[in-house]
Amino acid sequence: MNFSLSELATLIRLVDKELEELHEQINSDNDEIADDAADLSVQVGEIAGKLKALYESNWQEGSNHVPYDEILK
Repeated sequence: MNFSLSELATLIRLVDKELEELHEQINSDNDEIADDAADLSVQVGEIAGKLKALYESNWQEGSNHVPYDEILK
């Protein structure tokens, strides 16, 4: 399956939002919720890394797309 840079940028933003929510849950008073969120954040973090690598490998200077570092701003 191939994703366009626009689709990858959208996925990167969605995964980043999920990571933010998981990090909030990690600080929960409920230990079960915090532990589950911590476990899931590792997996989601790995996905974020793969999306970053995929975006950067397809992005080219002069394209109509922003560099990876600007996607989450």
